[in-house]
Amino acid sequence: TANVLDSSGKTVGAVRRVEVSAEGKPTRVSVAMMGAKEQIVVLDAASVNYDAHKNEITALSGLPSNG
Repeated sequence: TANVLDSSGKTVGAVRRVEVSAEGKPTRVSVAMMGAKEQIVVLDAASVNYDAHKNEITALSGLPSNG
């Protein structure tokens, strides 16, 4: 399972599921956010970068703020 980082590089969750198109391209990424409550956030695959060497996804946008 890949870790999910915010744009500052902080680990904020883990990938739960990746949805793919009929052509096999990722379309959406479901992320289980860390914290007291289990929260699932669905991100557009175009809004993340995947580093296969580190097995990490960096979310460029779409994450809830830690407000």
